[in-house]
Amino acid sequence: MATERATVRIGPRALVMDLEQLQRIDIFRSLDPSDAKLVAERMEIICYPRNSLMIHEGEENSSLYVILKGKVKIFLLDETGQEVILNYLHEGDHFGEVSLFDDGHRSASVQTMDDCYFGTLQKEDFVQIMATHPNLAMTMFKGMTRRLKDLSNNVRTLAANW
Repeated sequence: MATERATVRIGPRALVMDLEQLQRIDIFRSLDPSDAKLVAERMEIICYPRNSLMIHEGEENSSLYVILKGKVKIFLLDETGQEVILNYLHEGDHFGEVSLFDDGHRSASVQTMDDCYFGTLQKEDFVQIMATHPNLAMTMFKGMTRRLKDLSNNVRTLAANW
């Protein structure tokens, strides 16, 4: 497994998060244009090369990642050190949203499968936005609730097929 963690920070001034692309992301879909613009302005665009282990299970990391280009693998290591793949995510998907609301550690590792570009939102920026736009938190909670329901259905299907 690769352990490369190189990243290129393109930065919000060099490349701005596209509003239409942001509003296609599930947790931001219901935002009104002014709230979407506020979030997009706070997002930083970063790039990780193929096979980068960008997040380690158990580490502290309080960022939301929106995949703008590329594919990632979400996985855990079992007690014997074997990879257990949880999911593959691609352009338009997101991960890390729970870290905006809690102070816990990452529950899984993330590795890039391609050269990837991400829009990232740091917890500090999210908290500042929430202070003046609390309706944004409700919109994101609704998106997270939809995702949680989908995950519950996946677990139910897995249990039924066990």
